[in-house]
Amino acid sequence: MQPDMGDRRSSHRGISGESIPPRVPSVMWFALVVSIFAPGISVHAQFLGNNGITGSTKAPASEYVGSSACADCHQEIYRDYSRTGMGRSTSLITPEFLKSWPTSASLSDKNTGLHFDVYVRDAHMLAHQIGLENEQVHDSSIVNPASLTPALANNICMSCHQTGDVRVLKPGKDYKDFRPGTPLDDTLTILMVPPKRESPPQQDLLEHYYSMTLSKCFRGSGEKLSCISCHDPHVEPRPEEAAAYFKKKCLACHTEKSCTLPLQIREHQRQSDDCADCHMQKRDVREISHSSITNHRILARPDEPFPDIAFQQSTPALPDLIHLNPRPGKTDAAPPALVLLQAYGELVEKYPQYLDRYYAVLDQLASSDANNPLVQGALGNRDLQAGKYETAIEHLRRAINQGPPKTILYTELADALVRVDRAVEAVEVLQQASDRDPFNAELRKRLIVQLIQVKNFTNAKKEMEIYVQRFPAD
Repeated sequence: MQPDMGDRRSSHRGISGESIPPRVPSVMWFALVVSIFAPGISVHAQFLGNNGITGSTKAPASEYVGSSACADCHQEIYRDYSRTGMGRSTSLITPEFLKSWPTSASLSDKNTGLHFDVYVRDAHMLAHQIGLENEQVHDSSIVNPASLTPALANNICMSCHQTGDVRVLKPGKDYKDFRPGTPLDDTLTILMVPPKRESPPQQDLLEHYYSMTLSKCFRGSGEKLSCISCHDPHVEPRPEEAAAYFKKKCLACHTEKSCTLPLQIREHQRQSDDCADCHMQKRDVREISHSSITNHRILARPDEPFPDIAFQQSTPALPDLIHLNPRPGKTDAAPPALVLLQAYGELVEKYPQYLDRYYAVLDQLASSDANNPLVQGALGNRDLQAGKYETAIEHLRRAINQGPPKTILYTELADALVRVDRAVEAVEVLQQASDRDPFNAELRKRLIVQLIQVKNFTNAKKEMEIYVQRFPAD
């Protein structure tokens, strides 16, 4: 059986003009890195994306204890879970693991707003993670998703298995703030560009929840169908057991007579009398070898058109985006303006129709929340693009000083300084950015080029040597 894998989408550029890398392994890397490196990580730098985090002093976070901590009381569940894909996606660091780990690796994901630099040094694995500014205390209570409402149970799965077109952290939040049993939208807003009848939804990688909501099963259940109606996160049936396992899930609501296809035909299909093989067909994932994705729209027939509801999911409060995870009971409320600013800013390259909306929200925030560093950074970017370099410098410096300082703010400030013939100051700014983000290869290249342009060849050579040492594979 081929595993269902993550998403890969083509690179694009957001409002800031920075290249956004493909994001296939980002969700999986996020789960891997956070769970493995939670103990002892001290994070001081900020991330490359648009998501703002309000600085504060917090106590150290709970450490990753691993699934084995549950084994004494839940031996059977632990054994079954250890055999699943999710159960094998995290592990403790051992000397044997380090021997097989690459010298260094970097990953940036604009959609999640995270950047990772992972490297091995002196028999230790170290991680520089940009995006989680401060450690914090976690609620240690255990939540059973089966005791939650379907919406809250789905929120747990959506945190990894639903990307939408853009995911934006709420002001003052980071990814570790989400706790199962609480609304995901309190931490993270997931938004989607509304599909049109002439261009219905095409993307199904990591869109499991959205696809399920378009199914007759979900709508017929009064939205009570949830991910765990069919999936037990502790159990992954063996390939030879999967058809019968999931057929039993279907028969919890349906009967043998529900299927209009004669039994004799069903028994001679590729998977004998397999509900999912007909109604949740898999397709190969072209971008990832030996992987497939299951269509969670649960089609009665392969050519079944999208339901009308697929084109009616926006609201008067948010007419140009679909809010995929609104807080229960607040489905008609629009996300905060700061969230929309970041969302529109990330969408404009692929969907230029959002540019006017982006600037409208920015104008609104310039009046209502002008001192917010995210707003100052956006104003700086706008002035930089408009050729108003002096005011761009002013806004960008305010954004950096009010924090949290992000790499993009430093690089845009350096651009503005170069435009007004202050190249030496631009070098200083890029040096500060490199000190804060020491494993950002593109940033260090930029610093080297700027040093050469101001004829500071001694330091340019020094930075080249540092670059080769830190990025030997380049």
